[in-house]
Parts: sequence; C-alpha cells; structure tokens
Amino acid sequence: MTATLHHGPDRSTLRFERRLRHAPERVWRAITDPDELRAWFPADVVYEPRAGGSMQFDFGGMHGQDVWPGEVLAFDPPRVFAFLWGTDELRFELTGDGAATTLVFTHTFVHEPGKPARDAAGWESCWESFDALLAGRDTLDRADMSRWAHHHEAYLAMFGDLTVETDDTWRRIRLQGPPHELDGRTAINVTVGEEADAGVLVVREAGAELAGGAEVEVLAGSVDEPGGVVLAGVLHDPLA
Repeated sequence: MTATLHHGPDRSTLRFERRLRHAPERVWRAITDPDELRAWFPADVVYEPRAGGSMQFDFGGMHGQDVWPGEVLAFDPPRVFAFLWGTDELRFELTGDGAATTLVFTHTFVHEPGKPARDAAGWESCWESFDALLAGRDTLDRADMSRWAHHHEAYLAMFGDLTVETDDTWRRIRLQGPPHELDGRTAINVTVGEEADAGVLVVREAGAELAGGAEVEVLAGSVDEPGGVVLAGVLHDPLA
C-alpha cells in the first residue's frame, strides 16, 4: 500500500508519493488533460485551466453520484495542479530530473468514519489505471469494484474497522459507498459482520452527520431498497 494518513483534529490528509519513469511533461498531461483523466480519474472532468477557474466532475450516476462542483486552486504547469473536489482538496505536485518524475498527491478532507480506508483504496485503483495509461496499455474499468475491494481490505488492516456496539456485542461494519440521505437521515450501504451481510447504516437523528459515537441502526437491504432494523447501537470509529 502506498498511502500514508496524517490524521488531524479538524482535517485529515492521505498522501501518496510515486516515482515514475516518465518526464514531468508527460505526467502533467496525464493529470490535466480531460481526455487522459477520463482513462483513470473517478469522474469526467471539465475545468478552466487557471487558478480560480470553475470545475465540474461528472460521475454519470456511478455509485449513486451524479455531478460535483469544484474550483481550481493552483495551476502551474508542469509543477502543481490543485483543486476542490466537492469540499475536499486534491493536490498534485511534480518534480522531475530528466526522464523521471516524482509525483506527490495529497487528498485533504474533513474526517468521516470509514473515509480514509475507502478513499485510499479508491485512489489505489485509480493509480493502477494511471500506470497503464502512462505505459500505453489498456486502462482498467473504473466501475470494477473488485480491485477497490482488494485494496480496501488492506487499508482497513492499517486504519481499523468501524464497529457498532449493541447491548451485548460488537459487530464489524464496512462501508460500501458514499453517504446518501434516507428520509432526512444520513445513510450508507454497508456489510455487517464476518459474513458480510448487506445492509444500510442509518444515523438515528435526522440531519446528523455520520460520526463516531453516533447512535445508529442497520437496516436490511440497501439505500435504494431498505428493509427492517437488524441491528441498533453506537458507532465506534478507531480514528475518532
């Protein structure tokens, strides 16, 4: 695994440092050209290439996501490209020495339970397609969740599992996507326990954020087709 996590009281940062056998100009094109981004980045990107320029990220409905807004924070070819990704900040910094480039990528965000492992695994999957693009190979399907699941397991081993504490037991909870809204409450698809039963984790209090210490319920089914309550208790986040 290549990510390190810097976990602060207000915001956390995932950091990837990668040594690439390609000139900075080639790497810069891969991280800034919308056609090349389409081969490896999680969404289609439209933007104005200047600091302060507007951005748009189109997921095409993948994983229940449609369009996110953004803003270019820095655009300094071929050294720095930084932008808002919704409310998160993504930053690419390139340094080169001839035919090789060191790429440092950081993803800074307000902490949410499960987000570090989920997003680190997502970027690992993206880097696999990124490397294929630079090598001239066929890139991988960004909708293929099997690669993400493999990386997710490894990052959970590093960062820890979420659990729900009931009156007499603890049950492991693993997030399977981004947060949604269900009847005014924060909800997210999950698997439960060693059997990895499908369910949907719901924060009991309407309008409350998903956070360590929150009272939650796990419903059968999914966000799209929720069923009855199968588990209720307090959510524990190992990074909280």
